[in-house]
Amino acid sequence: MAAEPGAERAPAGDRARRRRRPPVHRGRAGDRVRRAPDPELDALASLSEMRRIRDRELPVVEPTVPLPRGETCHLDGPGRLLKEKNLRTFQRDGVRYRVRGFTIDKEGKLLITNRRVLLVHAGTTPIPMDRILDVEVDTDHNVIRITKDGASTRVILTTPDALRAGAIVAALRGL
Repeated sequence: MAAEPGAERAPAGDRARRRRRPPVHRGRAGDRVRRAPDPELDALASLSEMRRIRDRELPVVEPTVPLPRGETCHLDGPGRLLKEKNLRTFQRDGVRYRVRGFTIDKEGKLLITNRRVLLVHAGTTPIPMDRILDVEVDTDHNVIRITKDGASTRVILTTPDALRAGAIVAALRGL
């Protein structure tokens, strides 16, 4: 395999740090053209990962916060705990209306382990796995709604990777 003119071979340590380039193909005139990411292939890769998670082939990641011995981390990323509140009340034609919406209650690191769902912020907010009854994922808004045993309201979390987080919680609970 011939190297391109002017390209030097980097030491082994530098090669590992370089980012992988997108695939390149030659155009009609032989010019190098970068291919755009294919959304269909991305969707297939995401669905394939969800299938592996549902088959209990859970990813294991190194947590950014210390965990107790014997606790395995499966997801570590940003997360927010939302609280549903009355944003506005008004009265029209003798009828009282309430406008409800979500506000950010706590923001920090979201960890999903084999024992609990944990939001680490100024403090910690744990949700033990054995108290989770149901998980609902809204992929349009990246929201996870968790129904807990003994709680009157659902816990509402938001994270950029809500589908993956919801699939991991469902697989751990056997839902």
